[in-house]
Amino acid sequence: MSKQKFPAGWDEQRVREVLAHYESQSEDEQFAEIEAAREGLQRTFEKVDQYAAAHGVTPEEAEAAVEEAMEQVRRRRG
Repeated sequence: MSKQKFPAGWDEQRVREVLAHYESQSEDEQFAEIEAAREGLQRTFEKVDQYAAAHGVTPEEAEAAVEEAMEQVRRRRG
């Protein structure tokens, strides 16, 4: 059997912990987590639009700038 490959920063223990977290959630907890993620995504879209308006660029250009900034952070964190 071949050894399981995980993304950077992940291992079998982390996968088990994440699975245990989601498997132990009630439906209400699952719903609350999904709603929180949606609200966070909506705030992100709003911030991108604000950035675009403030810098005189299109939302697509603002999105590209945000993605580049996030990639720089990921690289610094390793």
